[in-house]
Amino acid sequence: METKSNTKTMWIFVALVAVLGVIGCCALAAVGAITVPAIARGVRSDGLSWWFEVESPGQEMTERVEQTFEVGSAPKLEINSFAGATTIRAGDDDTIRVVATKHAKGSRNLDAIVVEMTEEGDRVVVRTSHPLLNNASNLRVDLEITVPADTDLDVKLGAGSVQVRDVLGAQQIEAGAGGIEIRGAAGPVSTKAGAGGIDYAGRPAGVCSFQAGAGGIVLRLPADANVTVDLSAGLGGVNSALPVDGTVTRRSVRGTIGTGDEASLTATAGIGGVDLVRQ
Repeated sequence: METKSNTKTMWIFVALVAVLGVIGCCALAAVGAITVPAIARGVRSDGLSWWFEVESPGQEMTERVEQTFEVGSAPKLEINSFAGATTIRAGDDDTIRVVATKHAKGSRNLDAIVVEMTEEGDRVVVRTSHPLLNNASNLRVDLEITVPADTDLDVKLGAGSVQVRDVLGAQQIEAGAGGIEIRGAAGPVSTKAGAGGIDYAGRPAGVCSFQAGAGGIVLRLPADANVTVDLSAGLGGVNSALPVDGTVTRRSVRGTIGTGDEASLTATAGIGGVDLVRQ
């Protein structure tokens, strides 16, 4: 009996050691994945050796790129960025200043992010890209830009939010996945958000359109606005706090506010409501 008991105790001890060994290996592997690249080596049955290295992404890294451009009386800003938050504000009358902050996990991904800034006359172009988007995550470029107030904007963003403050020129903004917020506008505006809401405040002029695939639209107009409106929502209601002379239903509003001679305003929400409110 004593021999059987000792044998049982020995096997329990061996099992505990094995379990602790597995836990220790897993812990070391986790630490290694965070701190150093993983390298695997082996020898095939025919004697041929093999190895491969997988770089761990590690902690998030950042890099800042900044440039200032002198512009004339007809400034234009064009942005085409794959991901990141974009903020555009009115600043000095004769300069466009761009601050781009790259974010990535691991130096390899950070170095692979490309930020291009070019100037052609009064037109400044900012482009960001990454060649490994299908195989990497947590990559983005946040843009903080100041422009003359009368700058025309052409912004295309794959993923991320767009905020525009006190820019009076024409604005054309597209965001694949992310919200669009505009404050202090006073010119033609065209916005498209694939997945994200649109929040606009300003005095529309000319032709203005707002389109959201999945997200609500809020339009904040002055009480004395003079616009024609065509508002509709697929899955969501349409509400107007301003009096509309025309046809008003739960899902659409069409008609005139005031004299209607300052701007035409169209808004369509696929999934989400459309709200027209006073500033």
